[in-house]
Amino acid sequence: MNNKKKLVYTLTTSYISPKSKEHFVFFEDEALIDGGFRVKTITPHQKGLKLKEEINSIEIHRFRYLPENYEISTSLPDALKSFAGKFKLILLTTNFLSTTFFHCIKEKPDLVLAHWAVPSGIIAYFMMKFFKIKFIVSIHGGDVAPLKNSSLLRKFVVNILNKSSKVIVNGEFTQNEFIKMGVSENKLNIIYGPPNYVSHSSDLTSLSKYRNKLTNSENKIILSVTRLTEVKGTEYLIKALSKLKTKNIHCVIVGSGDLLSELKEISKSLKISDKITFFGRANNQELGWLYDVSDVFVLPSIIDSTGATDAMPLVIPEAMESKLPVIGSDVGGIPFMIKNNENGILVESKNPTALANAIDRILSNDELNKKLVQNSQELVKIRSLSTTHDKYIEVVQNVIDKI
Repeated sequence: MNNKKKLVYTLTTSYISPKSKEHFVFFEDEALIDGGFRVKTITPHQKGLKLKEEINSIEIHRFRYLPENYEISTSLPDALKSFAGKFKLILLTTNFLSTTFFHCIKEKPDLVLAHWAVPSGIIAYFMMKFFKIKFIVSIHGGDVAPLKNSSLLRKFVVNILNKSSKVIVNGEFTQNEFIKMGVSENKLNIIYGPPNYVSHSSDLTSLSKYRNKLTNSENKIILSVTRLTEVKGTEYLIKALSKLKTKNIHCVIVGSGDLLSELKEISKSLKISDKITFFGRANNQELGWLYDVSDVFVLPSIIDSTGATDAMPLVIPEAMESKLPVIGSDVGGIPFMIKNNENGILVESKNPTALANAIDRILSNDELNKKLVQNSQELVKIRSLSTTHDKYIEVVQNVIDKI
């Protein structure tokens, strides 16, 4: 290992499968490696993963805070919904702090890059206080609702962000929300999250066979790639299907989540179960084929009961890159990506009738499709992997070089 390289610690509570290119924290680590930095990632252990390994020159250190079978297996917001989850989160945070502290004693980094404000950003702040290390906090959108709902935590976190060297935000929506909370605008840098651009197939025979496994050749395919959680609003897409004027359709819903049984019941009650495939999780190849054989992409996100919403759903530029016309709800960061009737169609959230009308428009108007797809490629260009890659290197290098 070249000890002359600048050392960056990345702190993250989510590093489930770093071999998968869909994981944006891993992508950002790779960008720093390519930029000539040495990268050490500190993250909680999760079931089935090694405590220590090196992948693509990234040094990954996972710490235990509970026996493997009792580790948190959901998102941190979901963990907070139960007493047991809160207790586990306290143990995770305490061990995260002590592990990072001892790593810094053994080898002081030039910079700490924390993903998410809580708890990683708080830990990075304490490393700055203890060791005088510069730190950057990268915000991915999920921080917004919890901070808005807790004035005490919000005040504490805003103070930390204003003492950081930089705050990276994943889009205009997140930037605006943190400015409203009191974060100095000059601290904020927008770097769009890198979409997991899928691999497309030019084998028309194989695609045709794959499509026929999903539905008959006469049907148009409506695709939604999502998590089956409240914030994604999938129930409104299902309700919209029952209102379509276009009859020859089949909807493929890709993803998993706690609402699967409930969504199946809704489709059953509307008597449209035969028009929906709940695909579950798709691997990268399957996802590419699904985009290739579909006719329209829909993301019906909402503001959920906790106040959370989609800050910057990466599936939108992913669908645009796949040359699909896109429909999305007018919430969160989606209107910063979709310009209505220009590069996609925006609809009112929680409105199945409006959503059905938008789907009918696209499925019946080839000229509109062509226009939307053509215009959407500009957004694909500015959110390309290479552009995002270079911006991460630039921000980190500037912070390290600054005296």
